[in-house]
Amino acid sequence: MSATGGFLVDRRDLATYRWGDSTDAATLLPGYALLRVQRFAFTANNITYARVGEDLGFWNYFPAPAGWGHIPVWGFADVEQSLAPGLVNGERVYGFFPMASHLLVMPDRMRDTGFSDGVAHRAALPRAYNEYVRVDRLDGYDAGTADYYIVLRPLFILAFFLVEFLKEAKFFEARRVIVSSASSKAAQALAFLLRRDEVAGIEMVGLTGKANVAVVTSLGLYDRVLPYDRVDVLESDVPSIYVDMAGDAATTRNIHDRVAPSLKYSASVGFTRSASENTGKRDLPGPRPEFFFTATHIAALRQAWGAEKLHATLAAAWASLLAYLMPRLSIQASGGRETIERVYLDVLNGRVPPGQANVLAFAHDITELGGLR
Repeated sequence: MSATGGFLVDRRDLATYRWGDSTDAATLLPGYALLRVQRFAFTANNITYARVGEDLGFWNYFPAPAGWGHIPVWGFADVEQSLAPGLVNGERVYGFFPMASHLLVMPDRMRDTGFSDGVAHRAALPRAYNEYVRVDRLDGYDAGTADYYIVLRPLFILAFFLVEFLKEAKFFEARRVIVSSASSKAAQALAFLLRRDEVAGIEMVGLTGKANVAVVTSLGLYDRVLPYDRVDVLESDVPSIYVDMAGDAATTRNIHDRVAPSLKYSASVGFTRSASENTGKRDLPGPRPEFFFTATHIAALRQAWGAEKLHATLAAAWASLLAYLMPRLSIQASGGRETIERVYLDVLNGRVPPGQANVLAFAHDITELGGLR
């Protein structure tokens, strides 16, 4: 088993969870390294990984006992023990981890920036999720904003490649983008990047809960902000794109029913609301929702642009988004099993306020982990 000491969820009922056992690091074999998970972000993005885990293979990254799964998270880990050439004890890396205290990896394709996990069960999985980068080689990383990095970077990557996909598709000739869960950090990143790129002729409409309307309006990212029960005011004849960040069947149904005659594209992106795991795609009027799988678009754009252009464009977009979101986001950093359980249920059930995010650790006192560097 590659992940040890982990938080496991029932793949059929995400509200059911338990803790796994730890494995003695003394069993390490030549060519392998044991990483100690230092800290990780936990947001609605991670719930999305779990909800689409069966269809898109997210349960396959970190094998677990039958019927159970390790939810993938993004974070930092320290090399606790290494028998892999080129990787030394004490190094810190950023990447894709289980919610577990340790991860056993087989470093492959070793280079100055980092390595890939070469274990057999990850060989057929998308490259983007198998890469581990040395912290001092991360694009746009600064020790002073490290927690913001692990919270926002995955959401930024999703938003960036979705924006580039829509631009390449000429927005499917739409003149309006409707985004559910408009208060979510992924939706804010999407709206910000569209504003930043000054995409002409596109109206941004944000959908959110009644309690969040004033807050989301104050962001200034959307042309209009509507509560979920007022989608009836949307004009049905405006060519539109729907970006579903909420994953709620009723909202998706209402949008499709309202604007189906002019709906050009429907993207299923996230699951920030707990009302339903079934988006009801089969019998919806208008175009069938398509899940936006970021890894596919990363590979496509890397090939189309080349690494140099992609890195430069990402760096500029990241810097601007970070400067915008940091003053508007409070990060709660905490540790211990009880805290992980509480935060997990809060995120699963949509109880985290829009301006807050969580960074977690297995150490009860997160300060035990030492300073970020």
